[in-house]
Amino acid sequence: MPDSQIFVGSTRSEPVLDKVKVLKIFGGYNRLVYLGKVVRTGDRKVIKSLKIENINADLINLDTVSELGKRVNDFHGRLNSIGVPVVKNIDIVTRTIAGSRTPIIIQIEDYAGPTGTDVIKNMSNRKVMEVIEAIFKQLVVPLFKNAISPAVPLMLVQGIDGVIRNVTIRKKKGQYKITYIDLFPPKIDGYLEFPEPKDKEVIELGKFRHYYQPGIIINFWISVCLVRPDLVRACYFKLEGLLREFEYRNVEDGINDFISINNNSYPGLEIGKQSSDDINQIISNMGFENIFHLRALAITLGYYRPASRKLLPELMQASHFQHLPLPTSSMKRVKNIITEMAKCSVDQKIAAQDRFKPVYNEEL
Repeated sequence: MPDSQIFVGSTRSEPVLDKVKVLKIFGGYNRLVYLGKVVRTGDRKVIKSLKIENINADLINLDTVSELGKRVNDFHGRLNSIGVPVVKNIDIVTRTIAGSRTPIIIQIEDYAGPTGTDVIKNMSNRKVMEVIEAIFKQLVVPLFKNAISPAVPLMLVQGIDGVIRNVTIRKKKGQYKITYIDLFPPKIDGYLEFPEPKDKEVIELGKFRHYYQPGIIINFWISVCLVRPDLVRACYFKLEGLLREFEYRNVEDGINDFISINNNSYPGLEIGKQSSDDINQIISNMGFENIFHLRALAITLGYYRPASRKLLPELMQASHFQHLPLPTSSMKRVKNIITEMAKCSVDQKIAAQDRFKPVYNEEL
């Protein structure tokens, strides 16, 4: 069955598993991801089909898949060894799209629970803060403690793609249990994507979000706030508090450098309530190298301008990249979306709360 015809209740034939009934379809920027029930065994599996664009199908062969599988298993083993909770039973296989030579790499894994995106979407503010703390303690702390580069400050030898959709969350005995589920492409030994990027800016941005400690936190913060833009400040201060609690002051300094680029001409979180003319001036000289600043700007606009929040999914779609740089047309689209967001009115009640640091001690 072609990917375009997949729907909940349909049955698909998948490598290794044979027939699988589709239980739920998840969102994905460059891949089909769904939860399925294996007809033969009743097991629930997550199947991720990644279409590899701009690469010759001849390059995806048994040797390539074998090497990728080894790298994924190595990635899985390293995460386990440093104490990061990770999904179990991974298989990597490949096929080509019928009638074409476009290769697809398929990752099959055990179902570990609902994704962070689904969990926090309708949660109370206080519970979202609890989830952020659980992710920080169970995923970030072991990674930052045990995978530090001995040669480069603030860099890791073992990376992750630490966005909220790449963890699952279950509550057991009153505690949140976190599982990291994104093992492909594996982030080990400097590897970033598949195929590996060759563009210098893509490589630097990839290192920033996957291996650079402040970048991992910033990437996580942005991902949470794309789902919950109402919690931009609360999430930021929660992460700041956790960094201080675990004495990661140098990581906090790196985040502060990111927030106040260009000698403080990028005014931190409060940029979101600046005039539309000021916003357009700030973004006018930003290029692809500033894509994470543009995403951060967008979520702060969403925080202060609630009417603009509906544009955030479009912004993320337009700014998504992997092994290739964003073309000029996509960068123009990103800036146009931000311009449209900036036209929305600032909610003065929200702006007035800047005098206070958010604290959630009660159910909201």
